[in-house]
Amino acid sequence: MQKLQRIVLVVMLLFGTNACDSKKSAETERADEVDDSVAEHALQQIANLAANGLYEKLGFKDAEEAARAELGPALPVYFIGLQAMRNYTPDIGMSDFLGEPVELVYPVNVDDRVRSSIGIQKNGNGWQIASMGRPNLARSLEQLQRLHNSSGGHSTGSEYFVVEIPSLYLIFLGHRDAVQVNLTPNADDDDLGFSRGKAMDGATILGRVKELALVSDGALNADKR
Repeated sequence: MQKLQRIVLVVMLLFGTNACDSKKSAETERADEVDDSVAEHALQQIANLAANGLYEKLGFKDAEEAARAELGPALPVYFIGLQAMRNYTPDIGMSDFLGEPVELVYPVNVDDRVRSSIGIQKNGNGWQIASMGRPNLARSLEQLQRLHNSSGGHSTGSEYFVVEIPSLYLIFLGHRDAVQVNLTPNADDDDLGFSRGKAMDGATILGRVKELALVSDGALNADKR
């Protein structure tokens, strides 16, 4: 029984906990107030899992690569629930609408290249490991940052953040400039007029997503998004 529980826990950590569909508490601690020790502990767990043969699922070529991995700067993650998306109006300031980050995602790097990621969330017992792995998403977010940097955008990873709308299978890389919040789609979406890597005004993006949210039951097929 204990062995089964351990297996279930590992699976949950590898693929994340859940795609929450509700606004998280505004009391969630800001990124600059977080002790990185939880993520450091997760990094050691990744090395242990890789040594036991799970290195490919975690995004590494071999266990040795996982053993020398390092944490990159954490990205704050904002979740938007389906009902909140339906209620969005442009007169709501972007900062007010997003609220506080509910998760921090650390890229896990080897030789300055992203291989995997670690997510931590805060609950009543403090910061806890929420996910380990998600290598495809971690690499994709790194690529989006590089594209933005190469076009004259921000140059430090800590200035970026992530916006997820789990019920609609949408993920964006966000950044703020002197005028507005911009969002960069993580994937092409012809129906919504999104091109991967092309930043747009956040209010414009959310206005389009709202139209989708209004006709969605929150159970879209992930293969279609």
